[in-house]
Amino acid sequence: MTGNSLYQVFVYDPEGFDAVKKKLNEFNSHKSSSSFVSQLPKLLPMWVKHIGKLFVLNSSPGVSQTIHDSLTTETLRGVAVPNIFKLHDNPSLVRKIELLLRDEPSGLLGIELKPLDVLFKNHEMKEEFDQSLKHLMQLWELNFK
Repeated sequence: MTGNSLYQVFVYDPEGFDAVKKKLNEFNSHKSSSSFVSQLPKLLPMWVKHIGKLFVLNSSPGVSQTIHDSLTTETLRGVAVPNIFKLHDNPSLVRKIELLLRDEPSGLLGIELKPLDVLFKNHEMKEEFDQSLKHLMQLWELNFK
């Protein structure tokens, strides 16, 4: 399975998560305030316990770096970090990244593990492995539906 995508993980403790929910609720009530919207990328990471790396799934190193640089923002703590929230309410930046990824080869999201069966010399063990893997993949697919 393939596809181009961006993802980043933010880890919050319960207090930080409650603070983020409160700010997002404030955002929903002030949707017309562009100054509030422009502050979201700086505000939301303020309570974060850990900011994960920004992943650009399967792009050339140059494209990946350009996207990383485009999404880097300085937090209220004065630290420059990539922040996927910068895409929020920023159609020109979203379009720029869409154009960068449009011509890139699709990213690898899944893989067929056929080469592993050469490890099994015993035919019964190979069949048992294949059956177990098949069941795991079916469960995995059900979790994504």
